[in-house]
Amino acid sequence: MDIQQLNEKIQSEGSNPIVYLDDVIHAIHNYDFSDETVLNNFVRAFTDHALPSLTKSKRKFEDFTADICEACLKKRRTEFFQLAGEIFDQSNLVRWQKRPEQVSRMVRSLSEVVLQDTESPRVSPESASECVTKMMKAFT
Repeated sequence: MDIQQLNEKIQSEGSNPIVYLDDVIHAIHNYDFSDETVLNNFVRAFTDHALPSLTKSKRKFEDFTADICEACLKKRRTEFFQLAGEIFDQSNLVRWQKRPEQVSRMVRSLSEVVLQDTESPRVSPESASECVTKMMKAFT
């Protein structure tokens, strides 16, 4: 399923995350950066439709949510950093203290972006900095 199809699925099935969460992780991993508008629409659909349902379900989808954050950070793209930041803002979604290995991988992934000597056209320094701030707040 491509990210455009997933966007439509999230908008129609937003209140039932089990229907699309696995597809979200695959779509993020497979996203080829071909259409920025589609990506922005996906991030908006996820934050507007999926995130409220995930928040209401407390930690029922904790593993999926943590994996989505990690996948977003690996993509090193402003829009994905924003999506991860929105998840980090929801303190009742993931118990990060019970995931030290995953937290370590995410910190490493973000530190590589922050420590780069050259600016990437795919990542704004502001989005990386904001994501780091939200991530650190979530981890403490």
